[in-house]
Amino acid sequence: MQFKNDEAKNQWDVTHIYPRLVMMVEGLDAFCKKNNFPEIVITDVNTPGVHGVNSDHYAIPAKAVDLRAKHLSAYQLAMMDNYMTENFPRKGMSPKGYQLRSFYAHGTAETFHIHLSCD
Repeated sequence: MQFKNDEAKNQWDVTHIYPRLVMMVEGLDAFCKKNNFPEIVITDVNTPGVHGVNSDHYAIPAKAVDLRAKHLSAYQLAMMDNYMTENFPRKGMSPKGYQLRSFYAHGTAETFHIHLSCD
């Protein structure tokens, strides 16, 4: 696993990240290596304090990360999505009643990325 920059690397402090999210990222990294996919690149750890949910940076452990995706093929993205759905399903529902997903690829061009999240 790689990091976009030093800031992303410093955010990856497993003592302040939900253990399930750490397992998810490490599992996806192993899956990508096993299948000769490009190495995953963490671009952001969605720490609630950083994103304005809480003023204390580590008061709430991180439950999501963003990964670079623009270098992945549609096939690789589909395989990664299947792996995550089978091995790390989410139980939560959105406010609109939709089943939440642990793997979500979105954005356009330079902003295209994968969002991994856990309950």
